[in-house]
Amino acid sequence: ADENNWTGDFSAVTEAGTYYITCGGLDQSYSFTIGNDVYDSLLDDSVKMLYLQRCGTEVKDSTFGHAACHDTLATLYHTNEKIDVSGGWHDAGDYGRYVVPGAKSVADLLIAYDANPKLFSDSIGIPESGNGVADILDEARVELEWLLKMQNGWGGVYDKVVTAQFPDFIMPDQDQAPLYIMQEMTTSTGDFVGAMALAYSIYQDIDPEFAQRCLDAAKLSWDYLQSATLSVYTNPEGFSAGQYSDDNDTDERYLASAALYAATGEQKYLDSVKTIFQASTDRRTKI
Repeated sequence: ADENNWTGDFSAVTEAGTYYITCGGLDQSYSFTIGNDVYDSLLDDSVKMLYLQRCGTEVKDSTFGHAACHDTLATLYHTNEKIDVSGGWHDAGDYGRYVVPGAKSVADLLIAYDANPKLFSDSIGIPESGNGVADILDEARVELEWLLKMQNGWGGVYDKVVTAQFPDFIMPDQDQAPLYIMQEMTTSTGDFVGAMALAYSIYQDIDPEFAQRCLDAAKLSWDYLQSATLSVYTNPEGFSAGQYSDDNDTDERYLASAALYAATGEQKYLDSVKTIFQASTDRRTKI
């Protein structure tokens, strides 16, 4: 960013409170807190950041709030078919919605919750707060519901839904460009399976019907992967959306099989894990 960055040592400050810095003719700094509990809300803030990335719905926030956005039907690229793929989260740097990083983010949330459920509250200030379910799971479900819309009828999972060009620096509801769904990929499908299988394991005691939907979707896409060969995404001419290209889907297939084995205990998924691991080991040995 071609900026000068400075650090400040405030260890001599012993009185807890909210402070700011002034220096000569420079603008006053943002306010910051000094105290023993400044990081206590970090996990809640991290989850609420995902709420601010929600797509297809109104987001209420004094800074990042916006009206419902990207709620029109999207066109399946190279066809005339239009599909409802509303919902989910905007990507980190644009308003596209991408299966690979989205599924990875969901997996991270679910693994974090599974590791220590008591760390996560039901009161971070999202619309679902106070419903008796940890907000981290409510937020993960927002993306999971969108991911389910990205699965086609035979188990392949579309790679992304984007506009042809990155939007200008505008609010989400001002982005009115046509939406396109890009073709299914083995990488996006493998990540989808991993997220859905993890979701089954986490939600089966919270919402059994939703958990079963996730498991059924994971199994369908895993079956699709067994006969699908590696597909590598590149933007077609006229598109400048994020690519997330990957010329090796071994790790996605491994995740898919391992997560389904953890969810179901079925031997075929464990056999797949062993086969993928052995093949990977053989390749490393040969090299």
